[in-house]
Amino acid sequence: MRRALMQQMRTGARGVVQRTVRVRDANIALGGVNAAVDRAAVHAIAPNLETWRTILSAWVSSPLQHDFSRYKSLAKALTRAAAMRGEDGGEVPALFRAAHHIFTSRSGDRPPTLYFRSGDTTGRLRSQHPTGPLAKIDASTSHRLFFASDVDRQNAREYVRRHGRPRLTPINLAAFNTVWVPTIGHLILEIWFDGDAVLSTHPSEGRVVDHHASDEDISLIYRRIVGRA
Repeated sequence: MRRALMQQMRTGARGVVQRTVRVRDANIALGGVNAAVDRAAVHAIAPNLETWRTILSAWVSSPLQHDFSRYKSLAKALTRAAAMRGEDGGEVPALFRAAHHIFTSRSGDRPPTLYFRSGDTTGRLRSQHPTGPLAKIDASTSHRLFFASDVDRQNAREYVRRHGRPRLTPINLAAFNTVWVPTIGHLILEIWFDGDAVLSTHPSEGRVVDHHASDEDISLIYRRIVGRA
């Protein structure tokens, strides 16, 4: 299982080189990168077009397929990747190391998403998604809860939204069958706070899977996301 997941990360969802980025069901080839960037740029404020072209060219040439429903979504994904690329100094951020890899999730036939934590710093690497690949280091700590049932997850989410950080305790969340450690097969709920108030929540599509990644694997995933590989 672990070996199959890493093979999927390296070669794409179906194990073959696809070399495809699609927007509105139309393929973008390397020769169409400039035109695609120009169309996406109208949805962003002062984008770095040269960086965008570099990233999109890398995505087109990578083994993973990326499907965007509209150019606005492509612009958002390129903006995120360019921002992370601009901050990393050409190196994989220290958070994204095997020592900080806490668990992995997977949804459908998409490549896995890796979750990290070091002290209070959290983040994740998402190789493939309808809104684009994502390398994210959270501005505030992500509190992660796990649920066998989506009903329990949604009920816990609403409870925490109403009551905030003071009620984020095992006793208060026991009614929702909340699990506090990554558990294979369970759904994930991420919660971010601003003081005691809920800043945002995110119920991920994927479920926790049995998977461990090496520093080499993680480096490749990160570099592909930000267009360095």
